[in-house]
Amino acid sequence: MLTPDIPSLITLSRIDRLPLAIGLYGAIVLAPAVRNALDESPPRPRRPSTCAVPGKLRSIRNARLTPDENQFVKRLLKSATVHRSEAECLALARRPGTTLVLADREARTIARSLGLCYTGVPGLLAAGLRYRRLTRADFRRALDDLTGVVWPSSDTVSAMLSVAR
Repeated sequence: MLTPDIPSLITLSRIDRLPLAIGLYGAIVLAPAVRNALDESPPRPRRPSTCAVPGKLRSIRNARLTPDENQFVKRLLKSATVHRSEAECLALARRPGTTLVLADREARTIARSLGLCYTGVPGLLAAGLRYRRLTRADFRRALDDLTGVVWPSSDTVSAMLSVAR
């Protein structure tokens, strides 16, 4: 099961890699705050945003947090500088078999400290290549698409290109 934060979900949608994510992880499950943000996002002219995602969500499930997960979210919001959506994703990642896709540095730091399984969009693309869900040519196209949507660091791009060799 894969649980993406808002920026990662939007990025996967904009580079048309939601089917890859589902193929690799079996299911995408959205935290309630992630789904609410998508539902409430007004379309903005000339700036693709969350408005590009909702039509692609038919095969994506919505999660409900347990009382224990809600308490975990409250504790995180008091002690860390993450948004509610990231805190809920972190709470869901405590479930067995869940992998997070995170764009936020602090959320990744928290995930690492909790021993949670996480990746970023570049790591998900690399997994697609590693598990032969993407050819090398598809991987390079996906990387080109990614750099057209977000601005990964030069270190990230170099690492991604070395994966493709």
